[in-house]
Amino acid sequence: MVYLALMSENLDVLSEILARHGYDLAPEVPPMTRAERDFTLAMAREFAMGYYMYQSLDRHPQFFDTSSDNTWTPGWWVRAVFKPNMTINSVLPAYLQAIELSQLTPKDYREQVNEAAEIEVKASCCAIPPALYSPGREVPLSKTM
Repeated sequence: MVYLALMSENLDVLSEILARHGYDLAPEVPPMTRAERDFTLAMAREFAMGYYMYQSLDRHPQFFDTSSDNTWTPGWWVRAVFKPNMTINSVLPAYLQAIELSQLTPKDYREQVNEAAEIEVKASCCAIPPALYSPGREVPLSKTM
C-alpha cells in the first residue's frame, strides 16, 4: 500500500514536470501510406474463403438438416433452394466497398462513410424455400438454411 502511494506521488510529480516544460514523450505517428491502407489482398482472400465455403456446402444436404429425428433433406431440394453462386454474387458489393474505403485518406473515408448507403444483401425467392417465402415477410437466415 505504501509502495503504491509512493509510486503515485512520483508519477504525479513526473507528469507535472513534463506538462510544465512542454515535453512530449509520445513520438508522432506518421499517417499510413495508401499501400499500407490497401485492403485488396485481405479482402480477396476473405472472398475466396467464402467462395470455397459456399461451394463446399453445395450438394451436401446433411448440412441443412436441423431436425433431431434423423430425417434427411434430398439433395435435389437443397440444390433447388441453396444457390451458392447467387449467394457469392450478392456479397461481392460488400467486399468491393471495403476495398474502396480502405484506399481513401482518413478525411475522405470519414466523408464517404457518412454518405455511404448500407449494402443490403437481398435473398431472391429462389434462395428461400417456397414454404417460408411470402412477399414482404422477413425470413431469418437460420430458417433458410
